[in-house]
Amino acid sequence: MVVSSINGQPVHWTMIDHGEYTPWSPRDIVYSENLGLTVFCGYLFNEDGDPYLAGYDGNTWQSLSDTISADIFNLVDYESGVLVCGFGYVGTSSFTGVAYYNGVEWQYPWSFNEMVTKLVWANNQLFAIGFFSEVDGVEIHNVAKLENSSWQSVLEPNTIEDGSISDLEYYEGSLYIGGNFETANGIFDFARIENGITVAVENGLVGANTGIRDLEVFNGELYLAGIIPEFQGNVGNHIVRFDGESFSNVGASFYESPNTTSIGGNVLKMLKRNGHLYALGSFYYAGSTSMYGVARWDGTEWCGVFGSEFLQGDPPFFNPVRSLGRYSEDLILYVNYEDSDGNNSPLWKYMGDEVENCTGPLKSEEQIERLVTNLYPNPSTGLLTIESEKPAQLLTVFDSLGKLVYQENMQYQTQLQIDLSHLPKGLYLVQVEGDGVLESRKVVLE
Repeated sequence: MVVSSINGQPVHWTMIDHGEYTPWSPRDIVYSENLGLTVFCGYLFNEDGDPYLAGYDGNTWQSLSDTISADIFNLVDYESGVLVCGFGYVGTSSFTGVAYYNGVEWQYPWSFNEMVTKLVWANNQLFAIGFFSEVDGVEIHNVAKLENSSWQSVLEPNTIEDGSISDLEYYEGSLYIGGNFETANGIFDFARIENGITVAVENGLVGANTGIRDLEVFNGELYLAGIIPEFQGNVGNHIVRFDGESFSNVGASFYESPNTTSIGGNVLKMLKRNGHLYALGSFYYAGSTSMYGVARWDGTEWCGVFGSEFLQGDPPFFNPVRSLGRYSEDLILYVNYEDSDGNNSPLWKYMGDEVENCTGPLKSEEQIERLVTNLYPNPSTGLLTIESEKPAQLLTVFDSLGKLVYQENMQYQTQLQIDLSHLPKGLYLVQVEGDGVLESRKVVLE
């Protein structure tokens, strides 16, 4: 099936036939060079109801040895086979942590006392992330590094006080972690690791509702994706980039509805392919441009990949895209969808490089249109003056948790004075909207 985009370009998505197998419990879709297969990190039920770990060879699915009844979170190539992480049963053997499949049989080379949620190759080293506190009888907490076939500690004990780590990445010689966590020294969600200690990143993420799902180095910068609300004062909505010193936006931000202020529209995963960065998640828009769950970034603009005709019904209906992987040059996607011909499958394949609904090139800082010319005094005791370049329509104030605390119609004025002295001391975000431009400024009440 070839789906045409609304600008006339073909978007080549085809249903992947999974034959007698029924996909279930998707966690990830990962291509293994060692196996020559794209492995579905969940399991497929055969016609007898037996669950299998399955691989796709570009045409058909095949089971990988024993039946499984396990949550497989992800896998990586290792030696001549693959390492999978999760918990449950492979055949009649149970595992918690990591299991190795060499293409013929399963082995259990290490013992983790609790779950491993992700395996990551970074800087030519293998890392395990999870809730464990002991590996092979040695105290190791949350992050472990494999050296000479044994796991070594990366973090000091009890570094993570609450929450969990989702991903890690090396960038400019340093190891960074992202997730939804609080460390013993008061760092949230994103940190650099130095000698087992978490170090705060300068000009870090803002607000209590952040949570990093994925980290990826692209074009010399570290990209962060997850729940990163712009209305809390972050420079982007759900995806930002980091140059080692500060964060910047990635062109248009992702939203559930155009340029909205909400937690929705977050990014679940990123994937590099053919010199582009792909993002997937529960977003409908990049800025004001339709973008249905999968978007491609070339360093200057976002373009839609999963065609709007393909995903949008009447009334509009959209299932978040849960998993994105590849086989050879094809993208492999997990999303529940039934097309207009009645084809119903959660697995789809994208062949080619056609895109649609591009946002347009990212403007340089000098070209970005500004609305607010002045906001003073800052810090303030509550009485604020806002001056705008053009007549503005609406002023909105959010607290550090993203809660709306003040709103006023500016009635196309270019200057407005407001009194926020009734609000508690702290960090607030002032948004001014007018003439198609939405601009945010942070202000501190003291």
